[in-house]
Amino acid sequence: MLKRLAVVLCITTLIVVVSEPRNTVHSTGMTEAELALVNETNNDDLQGEKKDGNRLVKVVTFPFRAVGRLFGFGGKKDPNKLERLSEKDVKKFETAKVTKIIDARTPTAAPTSDGTAPEPPAVDPTSTLDPDQALARIYFEDGRKAFNNNDVNAAIAALTHAVSLDRKLYDAHNLLGIAYEMKGLRTLALESLEASLKGDHDQPEHLNDYGYLLMKNGDYERAVKYLKRAVKAKPNERFLNNLALAQVEIGKFDDAYKNFERAVGEFQGRVNIATRLKRLGWDKKAIEHLEKARALHPENMNVLADLVVLYNRTGKTEEAAETNKALLTLRTTAEANK
Repeated sequence: MLKRLAVVLCITTLIVVVSEPRNTVHSTGMTEAELALVNETNNDDLQGEKKDGNRLVKVVTFPFRAVGRLFGFGGKKDPNKLERLSEKDVKKFETAKVTKIIDARTPTAAPTSDGTAPEPPAVDPTSTLDPDQALARIYFEDGRKAFNNNDVNAAIAALTHAVSLDRKLYDAHNLLGIAYEMKGLRTLALESLEASLKGDHDQPEHLNDYGYLLMKNGDYERAVKYLKRAVKAKPNERFLNNLALAQVEIGKFDDAYKNFERAVGEFQGRVNIATRLKRLGWDKKAIEHLEKARALHPENMNVLADLVVLYNRTGKTEEAAETNKALLTLRTTAEANK
């Protein structure tokens, strides 16, 4: 009985001692300011121990804070750490609008008047082509019609369908490149025109279009390469003129004149090469060709007028005066004959 009483007394004393508020080992309680200080020590941003702070609280709470950080709860949040989505987060995703990005390369048919997507065109069941190739040709024809009607946007939409279904439909690549150029999309135009030259075929129209666009882009050396191939396959006036223009830009003046002559004859060939030379500042060479053109048609006032300008620009005042006199005589005669 005495033992039990002693045990109960010890336990009661221990409870009273432990439950009594303490600040330090020699204090009996905490003021409001000290309580605030204790709360501050529980902050995870603690920068070391504060003087006269409650070290017991720090010691007791440390293991729990450490374990909390180890398993990812409590303390500062890691902004790079993946977290489980809440129901609220999920609803945000479910209600968010989804925008589909469509560019000129995306196969997409033009919408109908009511804004709905049209049905794909019907394919001839008797066609010997596979379904994709047959459908590509239908889209190509639609694109060509739209292009001829000056509806470039609709042409691009149809032609992108065509080339996505049949990469070997080179005419569609070619027309698509021209349409891109009309929209000012030079890079896409060059890519499409280059694609029209793939394979073992040598279409002169495709070669000319690609060479001409290279020339417009300032790539004269490559332009000459493709325009020569076009002229070899089909030496018509347009291809020869384009080749001559590109040759002038790289200083191949004699070759350029020959191609101008082949295209439009000697007189106009001389005038053409002189015009390009004058633009590039090659005045003396331009005069040579214009004088030869004048010998062929001495009554041509445009040639005489250009010679007057070039003679004055090169300091040949006497030649300029003489040529100007001949020009005035021709003008007077022309006025009298009206």
